[in-house]
Amino acid sequence: MSAATQSAGGGGGLRAALGRAVGVDKRSLALLRVCLGALSVWDLCARARDLQAHYGQLGVWPLVHAVDTLSENTFSLHFANGSPLFQTILFVIHALIALCFLVGCRTRVACVLLWACTTSLQNRNLLLLDFGDDLLRVTLFWCMFLPMGARYSIDHFWSSQHSGAVVAATTSSSSSSSSSSSSS
Repeated sequence: MSAATQSAGGGGGLRAALGRAVGVDKRSLALLRVCLGALSVWDLCARARDLQAHYGQLGVWPLVHAVDTLSENTFSLHFANGSPLFQTILFVIHALIALCFLVGCRTRVACVLLWACTTSLQNRNLLLLDFGDDLLRVTLFWCMFLPMGARYSIDHFWSSQHSGAVVAATTSSSSSSSSSSSSS
């Protein structure tokens, strides 16, 4: 194919070459999604062992001190209440969102919510953080803009089932209309 044909075709050759040069294999994004989801669940389980000591009213950094120390722009749902029941509920919701992200159920929404919950949890007690926590939070942020549910996910399964149903419905309606027109 000549360069004139490629440029006349709307740059399809350039787009394909660019995609090969800087494109990302969606299977590797699926692996990243599963690893980040599993890491988030593991992190929550590790933090839950010391829930009262690290996130409760009587813990290492009580809610009163945390609110006084941090800036007004610091966001955390964990600042709303320091009771063990409330903290446990937030941890369970966070774990459910992480599991949805892991299996790829409503992946984009789960990624945004997982990033928000992770940021909220990390902002509650800054004394517990290290570089790995920052890396997890930033990676989740950038994952919001990637097609994380494009492969090996419930979203991909639903979209393939739905597109198959649309094709089947279109095929059956066109064959029924052609058979009704031939009988008339």
